[in-house]
Amino acid sequence: MLKSTHDRAMAAHAMTENGLLERIARLELQLKNASELASLKAQTILALEEDLAEQSTKITTLSNLNIKLERELRPFKAPRRRDDRGWYLSDAQIAAQQEQAAQYAAIANNTRQVSA
Repeated sequence: MLKSTHDRAMAAHAMTENGLLERIARLELQLKNASELASLKAQTILALEEDLAEQSTKITTLSNLNIKLERELRPFKAPRRRDDRGWYLSDAQIAAQQEQAAQYAAIANNTRQVSA
């Protein structure tokens, strides 16, 4: 570190015009490099935003296709049955009715075979 005012003045005077021009050239080069880097970063961001928009569109399309396929492949669900009072039957009650109907059909088959 320079101690006296005279030393500082001499150091400042020693910086010649060529030294100043070299320093200006280095600073201009640094500015140009920084500008190019900023431009490259901006281009990268734009490319990533475009890619994100494209991927988002693909995801939306696939999601819509998935919903459509689920609707097409979902088995048809019949309306729920009601008992004689108008109440909805549970799945267990419906299964019991179907089993009882199958038993009656088996009995009817056996009766027909015996009488024949």
